[in-house]
Amino acid sequence: MIREKPTYQELENQILKLQNQIKTVQLTSSNEHKKKAKHSNELNEVEENEVQLQERINELETVYLLYQLKEDFSKLGDICKEFVNKIIPKSMRFPEKIYVLFEINQQQYTNNETYTLSADKECLTRNIVVFNESVGKLTVAYTENLSFLKPLEQNVIDAFAKIISRTIEKIEEEKQLKEQNKLLIAANEKAIENELQTIVIGDTIPDLVWLKDVEGKYVRCNARFEQFFGATKSEIVGKTDYDFVDKELADFFRLNDKIAMEAGKPSTNEEEITFASDGHTEFLETIKTPLYNQNNEIIGVLGVGRNITKTKEYERNLITAKEKAEESDRLKSAFLANMSHEIRTPMNSILGFTQILKSGDVSEKERQEFLDIINSSGNQLLAIISDIIDISKVDANQIRIHKTSCNINSILDDLYAKFSITIVSPNVTLSIHKGLNNIESNIKTDKNRLTQILSNLLENAIKFTKKGTIEFGYTIKDKNLKFFVKDTGYGIAKKNQ
Repeated sequence: MIREKPTYQELENQILKLQNQIKTVQLTSSNEHKKKAKHSNELNEVEENEVQLQERINELETVYLLYQLKEDFSKLGDICKEFVNKIIPKSMRFPEKIYVLFEINQQQYTNNETYTLSADKECLTRNIVVFNESVGKLTVAYTENLSFLKPLEQNVIDAFAKIISRTIEKIEEEKQLKEQNKLLIAANEKAIENELQTIVIGDTIPDLVWLKDVEGKYVRCNARFEQFFGATKSEIVGKTDYDFVDKELADFFRLNDKIAMEAGKPSTNEEEITFASDGHTEFLETIKTPLYNQNNEIIGVLGVGRNITKTKEYERNLITAKEKAEESDRLKSAFLANMSHEIRTPMNSILGFTQILKSGDVSEKERQEFLDIINSSGNQLLAIISDIIDISKVDANQIRIHKTSCNINSILDDLYAKFSITIVSPNVTLSIHKGLNNIESNIKTDKNRLTQILSNLLENAIKFTKKGTIEFGYTIKDKNLKFFVKDTGYGIAKKNQ
């Protein structure tokens, strides 16, 4: 079973304990063990890399702070300062060592005025694009010799750049809407009625725009709104929501009309609607603003519905990225816990038999046996280190495949010769299945990787099979080779699969 995710302190205690064990081995080992000091140094390096990889990737929840800014951070400068000083640093692996530079509209915002970014410094740079035009640039770098954790930190910066761009667009759009609403509120009822006879409202803009009177009857709407109801202006004017949508949705629309009129100021809500014209759905951010006549009496509600479907998609993508980061973090924690156990077993053997040899009270035969055990334990540690390095390469996306011509039957024969002598139990038999003869079994593949994968599976099968058979090899299916390792061991419990 996978343990609960340990705290930073627990991880540090585990690593410190392993490092103390390694130091003890170095101080107490015999001349034979000192020859293996290189292996201990490699272990230290790998453990240090694992510690760095286990640094918690700060949760992407900070991204959602942006959606809470709204009126409190309606000015662009406030948002820029919030990003460079809080949100972006908090979301990186080493917040205290991060440098953020945000350039926009010939202004610069940074969290470190004294730091100078050199030309050859590794950094992440993203353009800020507003309404399809580049208006600025976001640059992030570590002040020390640290590397970015790819692709996670790259994805975080990509998300920030997109959200900053959308936020600036939103600010500009809201400014336009507020200005438009001020003009409409300032107009009296007679002026509105006269202008509505000669002006087509917003047929050229992508937003839904409509006007209702205080009773909820439509006075006017634009072409986009016609698509929503699947009706023409002449069919909509004079009717209410109850004539076009179900009662539950009509009640929702009416409730928000009343909220805006009773509050005497714009009211905003989000809603998912289905367009009657073609059946597609959109998420809308709807702003409803009460309209007044020259006597300051409410005469109706102006509604503007803006499509925010893409924003919702960004939000879902961020949630998915957060969940993946959490899952990766959980698996890495479980891996560290398992490695702690796997490393401790051969280390105890090395320490124990080294102490016995150090005492000198052993025969030559026993001495040779103990040295063989120490050598075997050292090889086991080396194999564990190799596995850790491979996992680190996979995590860093540094695995490279080198295809060469090789004979897979020869590979299987070599594996059989290697593992047949490692099976201790007389109740376990090892067998090979070959799908091709030796002449036909020449293929192009990465021989080392194939051998490594099959070796790992065979080691696992031998470890957990106490009685029965272990069979490995390959079959041919649809002109493809399918490799397998089968055993009669007890396997993994269904609840853990």
